[in-house]
Amino acid sequence: MTRHTIAIALSLIVAAPFAIGCDDKQQAQKAQDEADKAKAEAAKAQANADQKKAQMIADFEKTQADYRATKEKDLIDIDRDIAELRINAATATGATKAEYDRLLADVTTHRDAVRTQMTSMSSSTAATWDATKSSIDKSISDLKTAVHAASDKIKAKASAAITPTPTPPNKR
Repeated sequence: MTRHTIAIALSLIVAAPFAIGCDDKQQAQKAQDEADKAKAEAAKAQANADQKKAQMIADFEKTQADYRATKEKDLIDIDRDIAELRINAATATGATKAEYDRLLADVTTHRDAVRTQMTSMSSSTAATWDATKSSIDKSISDLKTAVHAASDKIKAKASAAITPTPTPPNKR
C-alpha cells in the first residue's frame, strides 16, 4: 500500500504542473478573448463615432449650401434693384447725374463687399459659422437698406424734375 501511495503521490506531483499549466493557459485564453472583445467593441465605437462625424459634416455642408443659395437669391434681387437704379440714373444730367453716380458707386462697393464675404463663407468652420452667418445677414440687410435709400433719392429727384411748375394764370 505504501507503494501504491507513493505512486499516487508521484503521479500528483508530476501531474500538478500540467494541471496548473492548463489552468494558466485557460486564464491566458480567457484574458485574450476579453481583450479581443474589448478591441472589437472599441473598433465598433470608433466606427460609430466616425459615422456620426461624417453625418455632422454632411449636415453642416448642406446647411452652408442652403444658406448660400438663399443669400444668392437675395443678391439677385438686389442686383435687379441696382439695375433699375442705373436705368433711372441714366437719364439724369448735371449735378443730379453726379449724385446718382455717387449713390450707385456706394451701393456697388457695398455689394462687392457682400460678394467677397459670401465667397469667404466656404472657409467658415462649424465653430465660426454663427458669426459668419450673422455678419453676412447684417451686410445684406445694410445693402438692401442702402439700395432702397438710393432708390428713394433717385425717385424723389426724378419726380421733382418731372413735376411741372405751375404757371401763373394769364391776366387779360
